[in-house]
Amino acid sequence: MLMEMGYGDSIDNSQPHERSMKLLEDAGLYVLTTLTTPQCSINRNAPLESYQPATLLEMFKTVDLMAQHPNTLGVLVSHHLINDARSESLCLPVLAAVVRDVKKYMHLKRDLTGQRVLPLGYGAAAAGERDKRALEYLSSQDEESRIDFWAGSHYTLAGRPDGDASGYRNVIDKYKDARIPLFLCEYGSRPGRGLPRSFDETRALYSPEMIQVFSGGCVYEMWQGTNDYGLVQMIPQTNESGNVPGSRARRAQRAREAYQGQIVETRETSWGELQLYEDFRNYQARLQEAERMSSTEDRGAQKAAATAAASASDTRREEVGSDLEDSGHPAHVPETCLDWAVIEAALRGGPFHHHCELTEMARESFDDIYLDLSKQPGKCRVAESGLGWKPAGGSGGQTFTLDKQDIQSASWSRAARGYELKVFARNAGVVLLDGFRPDDYDAIRKCFQVWFGVELVQREHALRGWNWGKSELGRNELTFNVRNQPAFEIPYTEISNTNLAGKNEVAVELSLPQDGQDPVDGVNGTKKKGQKTGGAVDQLTEMRFYIPGTEMRKGRKKNAEDDGEEAQENGEEEENAANLFYEALMDKAEIGEVAGDTFATFLDILHLTPRGRFDIDLYEKSFRLRGKTYDYKISYDNAKRFFILPKPDDVHQLLCIGLDPPLRQGQTRYPFIVMQFKRDEEVNIELNMTEEDLKEKYAGKLQARYEASIGTVIARIFHGLTGKKLFQPSHDFSSHHQQSGVKCSIKANEGHLYCLDRAFLFVPKPATYISFDHVAAITMSRVGGAVSASRTFDITVTLKNGAGEHQFSNINREEQAPLENFFKIKNIKTKNEMDVENSMLSAALNGDADLGSSDDEEVVNAARGSAGEDDEDESVDEDFQADSDSDVAEEFDSDAKSSGGEESGSDEEMEDADADAGDGDDSDTAEKVERPKKKAKTGK
Repeated sequence: MLMEMGYGDSIDNSQPHERSMKLLEDAGLYVLTTLTTPQCSINRNAPLESYQPATLLEMFKTVDLMAQHPNTLGVLVSHHLINDARSESLCLPVLAAVVRDVKKYMHLKRDLTGQRVLPLGYGAAAAGERDKRALEYLSSQDEESRIDFWAGSHYTLAGRPDGDASGYRNVIDKYKDARIPLFLCEYGSRPGRGLPRSFDETRALYSPEMIQVFSGGCVYEMWQGTNDYGLVQMIPQTNESGNVPGSRARRAQRAREAYQGQIVETRETSWGELQLYEDFRNYQARLQEAERMSSTEDRGAQKAAATAAASASDTRREEVGSDLEDSGHPAHVPETCLDWAVIEAALRGGPFHHHCELTEMARESFDDIYLDLSKQPGKCRVAESGLGWKPAGGSGGQTFTLDKQDIQSASWSRAARGYELKVFARNAGVVLLDGFRPDDYDAIRKCFQVWFGVELVQREHALRGWNWGKSELGRNELTFNVRNQPAFEIPYTEISNTNLAGKNEVAVELSLPQDGQDPVDGVNGTKKKGQKTGGAVDQLTEMRFYIPGTEMRKGRKKNAEDDGEEAQENGEEEENAANLFYEALMDKAEIGEVAGDTFATFLDILHLTPRGRFDIDLYEKSFRLRGKTYDYKISYDNAKRFFILPKPDDVHQLLCIGLDPPLRQGQTRYPFIVMQFKRDEEVNIELNMTEEDLKEKYAGKLQARYEASIGTVIARIFHGLTGKKLFQPSHDFSSHHQQSGVKCSIKANEGHLYCLDRAFLFVPKPATYISFDHVAAITMSRVGGAVSASRTFDITVTLKNGAGEHQFSNINREEQAPLENFFKIKNIKTKNEMDVENSMLSAALNGDADLGSSDDEEVVNAARGSAGEDDEDESVDEDFQADSDSDVAEEFDSDAKSSGGEESGSDEEMEDADADAGDGDDSDTAEKVERPKKKAKTGK
């Protein structure tokens, strides 16, 4: 229940709270809340500017909400607002004005509707001299501008075990003349990390001497935090999607790390696991002891003393006012900024809509502004409710809005296009707006300060051109500082992956959004929440940070399993600075985090492309590849096709997954993932999935248990989770040795060419997919010397519309007839240049008797079948109709060259992959031909 209220941090006045407040009422608990929120409050740096109708209207909404509940103890006009001499001087008159307006609204609402008038107070940051002066000022105003109570804070150890209040002596002497009720909204002490709280200060707070001045207090604090004062901690449950809300999970994690004591009790609730860190019996015992020390007669004397003190303070009101004038406080409280006639008319007419019926909402507009590096400009509008951006007329694009409550901070800096406004949002990451003029700064600064309570910070970038500096991992972005000035920033939403490129080097891969578009949410290049639009032809894809040296990291406690005793804390341990940076960046950018539980995990799976061994984790919406060096999270939406291919060695099986957008390692793109399995390797696995999910979500798609070869099991699970078809080689093709693939080469890369029902697929590298729809013709030719030419041939696939060609070479001559038959069945135009060569060679041999008696005569004169050219349309296979994406061959051409190459993984991964791939990789049953060796060049 308290989690639904945001852990009690603030009240969301836009939502009903009947259930929560009723539960608190039934438990005998009262609620005290502030009228302000971090998004709508008095700004201590500019209080007069933030004293606006919008701020007051939000306070009125909270008043109306809390007045409905009988267990509302009161409301605070502000909390911890004054914390230095400047804020004391500027804020006190504005606070008095707010008190006046809120009180007037509550009395007006009572007279017109009978609504309850709530006690109104102020929450001080401490109980020192400055706070005392604030109390005297706010309690010395006229009745309509005076606070009803004052709440202070006191965190030091006060009170001895015998109940003596001497620990509060300074506070008692300082506030004994107060004329309004006082209490401590936050009090408590911590004897030491890991030690239980005795609550002796509670006994002192309720001692006879102390209660003459203070009316009790609230123990600090409810929820466990990093200061280790918390009484309880809620470990939240996962939500419906299987996710633990990020902020709550991080808060709970920090709280667990801060707490070093014992957990007194654990309770299971519908919201999660409630951990009790303190023994509340100690607190109850201290209260009972204080009760026994105070007799009925003592309470009567205390009440009389308090009344006398209040009377004495009445005579000092005018003196207090003059003293404050001399201390630098403004003499006059600001006039109201509200039109009370309009408010009263609205209240008399019916429900009061706080945002719209008082005054017309002010707004500022700015033209020719670019959102998140967009290509087209638009209009940016800032209003009291938030900010928005709309593309210019006819330019396309979507309208973007950001509510004021989501605005956390903002900065102003020079950019490539004019000036840039950078907004750090709570839920949308970093929002960039550039194209502003220099004179727009004052207007934007005032809007953010007054309407949002956010200070617009001016930032100057470092222009020295240095490539060395200091990295800073902020809340929403990675910043590289040179001499304490940012050289550049990278939002975490722009980081797709990171890995350790060396002992002291960290590589950061950046997302590649589609050209000028906003793709759907995804991974490995698609647009995530807060990701920027591709605004240029050239995009930065990778950045590397060289981080030398070591850093000290605090060690963790370890349990000694041998003797059952807890080992001592290691203190600080030395670790590679690059490793620490890598781990911190992985956590901040949430790389590799996947929602939900793992349905199945397969360990140490050999991948031919990209080369290495990876563990495969299968989730509901995505799968994850975890290697020694690289870690990838791939959405099922990006997996366009699945191919299950038997390797011609009768030993291995290949699973090929087509990706769009491709996987990336540095500058190398992998449009296909190629896994290799042994056919005789059996696996028995049970899915980590409830029976309800199997019946409701995956009925007829997945089984609870699988027992088959590992390649078949993985392929079937992929099929069930994605709903996409598993493509296999065409039944219309069978090689000379009754295999599905033909051994051949693309340039220097050997592999196998598979004939599918509607396409060719060459694997493993460069994995090449060619749809029959894009094939113009196929040319069969013979290239090479006399020996190789008699045993191998090449085929060249020419694409339509001049889109290029693909050549597959070194195909065994025995595969010519099966291939020609397949081309004929699929109505693919075929040109056989080898027939022309044979006829010319036969004529030459017939003219030379010596050549005519050659042993190779029967070979070169052998009749070769030739498929005639057929102009009829190619047959259409329905297998690919379900996929709306066009099969462009170039899209899946992975023959990309880079400095890293396609096997840019770690050495260990490559050695393992080479060892396993070598088992039968070249054991094609076709005849092996030893190529003639090239003559070595010798220098003179």
